[in-house]
Amino acid sequence: MSGANLRPLSEAQVLRVLASGGMLVAAGSHWRAYRSQDARMKAAGQITPLIARRLQSEGIVRPDPDRPGRFIASCLHAAPAENRLPPPAHLVRPGASRKPVSLYATTVSHGASAASEPGERVRLKAAAQRFLADVRLAAASPELPLRRAGQPASADPEVALGRLAALESAIGLNLFRQLECLLVDGAAEQVFARESGHKVHEAQGAALAALRTLARAYDLAVPRRRA
Repeated sequence: MSGANLRPLSEAQVLRVLASGGMLVAAGSHWRAYRSQDARMKAAGQITPLIARRLQSEGIVRPDPDRPGRFIASCLHAAPAENRLPPPAHLVRPGASRKPVSLYATTVSHGASAASEPGERVRLKAAAQRFLADVRLAAASPELPLRRAGQPASADPEVALGRLAALESAIGLNLFRQLECLLVDGAAEQVFARESGHKVHEAQGAALAALRTLARAYDLAVPRRRA
């Protein structure tokens, strides 16, 4: 099955896929995540080899003993079912549901933005777009045609993976995970706070600090993509 239309998943997203009975399948140098253990079904998305290695080294996934190249959640790390209170009645009334606004959008917006300087907003947006482009490219199959949608001829999943590995080394795994949550997940403020271990009122400041660190790291430690 072609991976051309598969979206990149963050670590948090793939953990939810695994917790629901899914699996990871190694396909050459890239990885696909499935919601079930039937690879005939369409994959939920793709993950970078960085995430796949992380999940293996931390014992979160283990090889399927009966099917080489497939990894399933370790029983020791299976995510417990969340106990949630039912939503208030006014939130379940019929009507169009609204997706929560992402924390990234509010952090770099022109309105009540933590990044108040226009020049800084432009710099942070450019760093975020570069991060997302590298995540998408690193998760993609090397066999896919790369020269499309204006991509340079030198665009290569292995090169993008190297840039992400350099970034993770420069800023640390904890901050790298925060950026995945903020940019790949597009998490809302409350979700980002929960995933990053911050209080809700601290979330926007933490998101801004993560974006600033990302921009500095790209300027100082991570080579730019060549056209």
